[in-house]
Amino acid sequence: ASDVYKRQALKHSVLKRAYNLWWGFFRGPIEKENKNLCIVGLFIEAERLSEVRKTRINVNTSVDETAFHLTIGESNVFNALSLKESDRASVAPHQVEIKVHAAGLNFRDVLKTLGLYPMDGDDYLLLGDECAGVVVAVGKAVTSIKVGDEVMGLAQGCFGSYAYTRAEFVVRKPKQLTFSEAATIPVVFLTAYYC
Repeated sequence: ASDVYKRQALKHSVLKRAYNLWWGFFRGPIEKENKNLCIVGLFIEAERLSEVRKTRINVNTSVDETAFHLTIGESNVFNALSLKESDRASVAPHQVEIKVHAAGLNFRDVLKTLGLYPMDGDDYLLLGDECAGVVVAVGKAVTSIKVGDEVMGLAQGCFGSYAYTRAEFVVRKPKQLTFSEAATIPVVFLTAYYC
């Protein structure tokens, strides 16, 4: 066992020295041009960002105004994301309509935006899986949640002003949590619970 350990230690030592030599050789010229570098394996990735025009978007809409949602562009890059107006839907008997105050961003949304998430149909176009907000409409069969309740839960496509989901997928938001805090809870806690 000690011979195996010695061989692994020697292999690690040789690789470390080669890596340090490689990094020392290339670091100087690269650092002169780029301030932010990231080393991934034996590759150096340099930040290539350009200044983005700062725009303030007023997303405070009343219940009677036209809704909006975040959409993925055709080029599958983050710069192609845009807000689009959408019509508000009527709620099904077991659904609730939530005026979204905050939505949680998950890695799944990143994969969907980049066109890397494996899904059938158009479901990959719906960004956002968890949110927190205020219920503005309930279906005829819903008894557990009422209009005006502050809730958090799962709602597919909730990166927008309104989200629609089954009443069973939402719970009342604890008073001590902000909407932003509540929007980060559903997916991670359900994942931990079921895994």
